[in-house]
Amino acid sequence: IIPFQFATDIFIHGSQELFHGWKLYDYLMYTRYRFLQREARWKGLEDTLDECIDESLRSMDQMCFSSQFYMMLTVHVNGILYLVLGLQMMIRAKYNMFGDP
Repeated sequence: IIPFQFATDIFIHGSQELFHGWKLYDYLMYTRYRFLQREARWKGLEDTLDECIDESLRSMDQMCFSSQFYMMLTVHVNGILYLVLGLQMMIRAKYNMFGDP
């Protein structure tokens, strides 16, 4: 199933670039270049943002889909997951977090 999925992803990527006019491959190569030519070791510390990107997406574009971006995403998702699991444990144990001990 993996080779079939790989071939399907290539076909869908190519058809979306042709149909919608998206230049995804060029954009990803450009983000890789920007990440390799960064001014600071941590990409999030740079203050230059791409003005041609929509304002709500500039901070995500700044991280260039790099390993730093995915590390921050993993930490954020794990924090949300642990919060939800902690709330579920308190609800199942009928624990009142606002009550006096």
